[in-house]
Amino acid sequence: MDKMILRRSFRGLETNEDSSIAVVRKLKRCKELIAADTLLLYYPLKDEIDIKPLYSLDKRIFLPVIENNEMLFRRYDGDLKKGKFGIMEPTGEYYTIGSNDLMIVPAVAYDRDGYRLGRGKGFYDRFLADKKIKTIGVVSKLRIVSDVFREPNDIKVDFIITD
Repeated sequence: MDKMILRRSFRGLETNEDSSIAVVRKLKRCKELIAADTLLLYYPLKDEIDIKPLYSLDKRIFLPVIENNEMLFRRYDGDLKKGKFGIMEPTGEYYTIGSNDLMIVPAVAYDRDGYRLGRGKGFYDRFLADKKIKTIGVVSKLRIVSDVFREPNDIKVDFIITD
């Protein structure tokens, strides 16, 4: 099975609300999240863990934007607009790396080693390639697989939280 077949096997499989609630509950108790000053989050698609409840935490919140085929992060201030891929994006100031930042990383699936199967464009891997940011992958336990067919440029997350 290759990456395309694995992606197709999850197509149309929405993440249920209970999975999202359980993951968000665990994240809110996670010492790395509690200690972080800045959170790099994402705007969830229907098959991803819905982490929008984290937007209201007393932290600096940044969400991804796609500009010139590159993923950057902008500050979330409550306003969102539809971006290049139809995903909602913030319009606030651009993110600059700090010393106590944490990124929550979505995926189609993860393997047990923390490597992710994304949507095939490599945005997260390219963004993380030259940065030292703590990362937590979030996914439904049904989306943990034995192999995501990792490639040399793939970046693994520090750990995964599931429902």
